[in-house]
Parts: sequence; C-alpha cells; structure tokens
Amino acid sequence: MRIGILTHPLQSNYGGILQNYALQEVLRRMGHDPITLRTGKVSYLLWAKKTVKSLLKIIEGKKASIPLIPFVFAKRQSGIESFVRKYINTTDKVFWYSSDLIDEYQIEALCVGSDKSWASYFKRIDDMFFGFARDYDIIKFSYAPSFGTDKWEFDSVQTEKCRELVKLFKGVSVREHSGVKLCKDHLNVDAKWLLDPTLLISADDYCSLCTDIKQREDDFIFAYILNYTDDKKNYIDKVSVSLNKKVVLLLAEKNVRSIDTVENWISMFRDASFVVTDSFHGTIFSIIFHKKFVSLANPLRGTERFKSLSEMFALDNNILMAMPDEFTQSNIDWERIDVELQKRRKESIAFIEDSLTGC
Repeated sequence: MRIGILTHPLQSNYGGILQNYALQEVLRRMGHDPITLRTGKVSYLLWAKKTVKSLLKIIEGKKASIPLIPFVFAKRQSGIESFVRKYINTTDKVFWYSSDLIDEYQIEALCVGSDKSWASYFKRIDDMFFGFARDYDIIKFSYAPSFGTDKWEFDSVQTEKCRELVKLFKGVSVREHSGVKLCKDHLNVDAKWLLDPTLLISADDYCSLCTDIKQREDDFIFAYILNYTDDKKNYIDKVSVSLNKKVVLLLAEKNVRSIDTVENWISMFRDASFVVTDSFHGTIFSIIFHKKFVSLANPLRGTERFKSLSEMFALDNNILMAMPDEFTQSNIDWERIDVELQKRRKESIAFIEDSLTGC
C-alpha cells in the first residue's frame, strides 16, 4: 500500500532525517510502499521578506540574524541531502501540503510523525492532522508525533479543528508520555505512548549504512552539540580530562558543512567510546549503540522529550535535566534496557500493523 508520511522538512537535521528513514524502513519490511510528502520548497520571495525584516531590526539596534541565501544553504546541506536522495522515498518538494498530492502520488493511507509534527508553531496545524485530506476516505493515523511540550499551545480554533480531524484517525500515538494526557484532555482521544521511529530498527541496520566509512581506531569522546555554550564547552573539557580521551566535536544545523553526511554521523556513534550530547536523537543513538553517555537536556529545544526517554528506560543518571557542576560517570544496565526496548518495539510495530489493517 502507498502510505504518505508527513513530518518535519528533511534538512540539516540528522535525527529528523533518520527517524523518517527508520519509519519508511519498517513500513517497507511490512510490504508497504511509503513515500514522504516533502515540504521545504524554496521561496525566494519569502527569503527576501525575512531578510528585509531582519535588516530593519538590525538598523533599529535589535538583535536579528540574516537568513542564508537559499543556494548557499542548499550547498551546505548537500552532504546530508545525498542521504535523503539515496535512501528516502519522497515526493517532489512542495511549499505545503495539498490534496493534489494524494491524487498525484496515489496515496492510499496517511501517517503523521515523528518529531515535533504537532508543535504549535505550524501556522496550519490542522493540516498536520490531515485537514488537507479531510474529504478523502483513506486510512489516517499518527506514529509518535510530538507536541514539543507538556503544555497545550493550540488556540481554541485550532483545537476545535484538530479535535474533529483526529476523530477520523484509525490510530493515535505520540512520542512523549505527556502527549497521552494532552490528547485525552484537549482532543478527547486515547493515544498510545510509543517509540521514536529511530528506535524501531537495530544498530546493525544503521551500521549497514556506513560500511564505506573505515572504523576509527583511536579512543575518543563524541560530542554532538546543537546549542554550543561556554558551560557545555567547560563540561566537555571536564569529561575529556576525567576520561583521558580526546574529543571529536560536531555541531549541527547552521553549522552543517557540505562534507557532513548522515553516514559519517552514524559512524561517530559506532566508533566512539563515550558520548556527550544535548540532542534528543544523539541520546537515542547512544542508547542504540550501547555507548556510555551523558545527555544534557536542552531547554532551548524542549526538555519534555528527554524526560520521557529517561522515564522509558530509567536513565535519570545519564539524561540530566540541569547542567552538572562536575562529571560523574554512571554504569548502564544494557541488558535491562534491551529487554524494555524489545518489548516496546513489539508494541510500536503492532500499533502500526493494527492501524493499517483492513486496507
């Protein structure tokens, strides 16, 4: 069956791309034909408007950043884009979702998820609940989207629209435990708490993507940091001194270079002996690859997903909600975590299968 997937734009975000890859891979193994309805088409008019707005703020003495010229941005993320083109089946890029996509690509079912697909910053949040496909009698379900917070941030009009649209879902699931309560209290629907898609496949599956990258023989700490600050630099330095290992630092998003690839990112988790990260998916890949790690919950991007992951696998000593004064290494019971992961994988895959039954 042709299943259309809605998620965040696939750009400059290793975890965001790999969650989409993993979900597609699971659906393929079930015998389906997934395709991601890809947004992110460049609007030079919109870029010009944002640039002018930023310049005006700067002239007024306010803090503002000028957006990258689109072709410069495209060049910087070309290494990451190569993975998308090779491994992820997508539609042509569009500015936004429309019913035309369902007809053009012969979509037979729709899935929204994962990542913060239900975050309130989407101006047309009802389309993330398939508002654009309201009149299509096809199966619709969510697989582990996130609200990005434990607070309800939709306004009354958005809430009413989404409440009506979610009634048409065959199954509803969310990525964070708090999302279950949000769905119940505000959308009047029972949702299941399921795994982020990246956790549905194994370390061996990910290693198969980077076999061309030679295994590193040096003993190093991989520091994957989204929001690099002096406090984080100092903490990483403490980890380095304590473990007597050198640090390989990788920054993300606006710092992505054309030579940065998804395959290389995966290989860093494969090869590192220790990981320090403030990334949710950096934390997940540390778990997948059984790496000793410290995760610094990132308030700029939302701590709820870190709390939920910590609760799921009982990793309070490794997923830290506040910046620690000193580095303390904690042992991890990987056997216990693997048992829990296998149980939750079965539940998550069963949910997808149940959502697609009768097709």
